[in-house]
Amino acid sequence: MGDRSQQTAFQTTRQAVNQAVLSPKMPAINTAPTLENLPSPLPEKSGWPWTEQSQPLPKQMPNGSEWPCISIVTPSYNQGQFIEETIRSVLLQGYPNLEYIIIDGGSTDNSVEIIKKYEPWINYWVSEPDKGQTDAIQKGFNISTGAIWNWLNSDDLLEPNAIQTVALAYQNNPSATTFGSKLTYFGISTPRIHHKCFQNLSELVCVWEEWTTPQAAIFLSSKACREVKGLNTSLHYAMDYDLYLRLARIPNFKAQLTDALIAKARLHTDCKTVGQSLACKREMLRIFDEFSLNYPSLLPKGWRKSRTRFVYHLALDEARDNSSIKPPLKSFLQISVSFISSVWNYRFFWSCLLKMYLLSYFKKVEKLQALS
Repeated sequence: MGDRSQQTAFQTTRQAVNQAVLSPKMPAINTAPTLENLPSPLPEKSGWPWTEQSQPLPKQMPNGSEWPCISIVTPSYNQGQFIEETIRSVLLQGYPNLEYIIIDGGSTDNSVEIIKKYEPWINYWVSEPDKGQTDAIQKGFNISTGAIWNWLNSDDLLEPNAIQTVALAYQNNPSATTFGSKLTYFGISTPRIHHKCFQNLSELVCVWEEWTTPQAAIFLSSKACREVKGLNTSLHYAMDYDLYLRLARIPNFKAQLTDALIAKARLHTDCKTVGQSLACKREMLRIFDEFSLNYPSLLPKGWRKSRTRFVYHLALDEARDNSSIKPPLKSFLQISVSFISSVWNYRFFWSCLLKMYLLSYFKKVEKLQALS
């Protein structure tokens, strides 16, 4: 589709949704909801965002200007156990110019029932079959009107005052392309804070070096995202990495960072990050390889060794996945031999060899000696 026809289609879609937002069924949100407005949580629920809320903001920013419209898109599919917490974390931001859009893929659990509970405070929502998470996010983005936007998965949360933090960052640097901050990973493991967020293309290309893409904590310029045509809906796992690569190539790319915790990413067995990590890494590698072929002059120093080590990790993960716990010593050595020129002086290689095999071997020897 050409640029002109794509723009026309986008405008038509936006007009249709704007009409839906302003219809009697989907009233415009004039004020930020509070705990008193929203449905009461179950008695066992407490804390943020069940019994706590962000401080409501004044109608104008500290400099006297209007708060920028910020759009949040939540893609959803059969996440009824989590989505209410997600919705409340968005609505209880106390932000006076919020646009909240939920695109549900036709859930068969109680997700739609929960969404309907909060319908008066949601600008637009739909539940219908789609082509997956990326397609749902793009559908939401296509109808959004905010100057800044992000997607928040239906199992993740915003921290209190998160949107205010983003708005103030926008006030300080309205020409920025991304507004990045910190997030907390929580769920199946001990909570940990993700501090690193990419500031330029070099920090982003070999993303596995420091995993500099804490998606839920990276808000985006809507104008810039439309300039690069939004998300690639053929991708299912690393669509954020692909989008950031295209944004970072914009000539006037700027990253505005803050030091606040603004989101929480939930890790659980059914989320892609945990349950489908191998597929995610394979797709990420494919995106990187396409980038390296098309933009060789933009690759950072040492990218070949970095890529080789990432492939090495991927090979070990695949072997571990096939053997449930860890690959046999023979398999580990066979995999390592093919990468030996890159990993012989790699601390990770020797650490794996020591922790995974040699220590267990000596423990077995000690146990046999104790029994003899």
